[in-house]
Amino acid sequence: MLDLPIVVKDKVVELDVRRLRDRPSPRRLAWLDAFGAAETQHQAHDAVLHAATVGSTVEVLRAQLVEICREAAALKWDRMHSTDARERQRLSSRRIRALGAIAAGTIELNKLEGGEPSPRVMAKVLDDLQGVVEGAACELFDSPAAGRFVETLRCRLGPALAEVVSEASGPSRG
Repeated sequence: MLDLPIVVKDKVVELDVRRLRDRPSPRRLAWLDAFGAAETQHQAHDAVLHAATVGSTVEVLRAQLVEICREAAALKWDRMHSTDARERQRLSSRRIRALGAIAAGTIELNKLEGGEPSPRVMAKVLDDLQGVVEGAACELFDSPAAGRFVETLRCRLGPALAEVVSEASGPSRG
């Protein structure tokens, strides 16, 4: 049941708390309407709200992580520019909690995605591994043998690396 306030002349009686207060002025009502419209417009552009209404769990978690990261960065900036030692301590504590939430969210996101590493990470790891193997071949073999080894390695790994790199350079996941 919806409890509507009772209006008596210039007073508003709220039934749920049985309290009498002044009726909002026309200026205050206009401000409340403008504030409500601005809030609705902000909600229309909020990534977390959008992901929550139309996205999957993974998309919502990604959007939340991005927002938490932004807030953590803002806390760091505030801490760096604060002149009050007590305020710096509070900001540090809040940032540490935010970083903990980021870590927990990242682990949960990894679990939701089946523990698969991102294509960008795979491409970087494979590229680094190939560089290490080629460098070791050049150190161990003479120049012609090392050249043949590197060429054979690239022929065998090339298609697989190209596939991973194309996935990594494709549309981002968040």
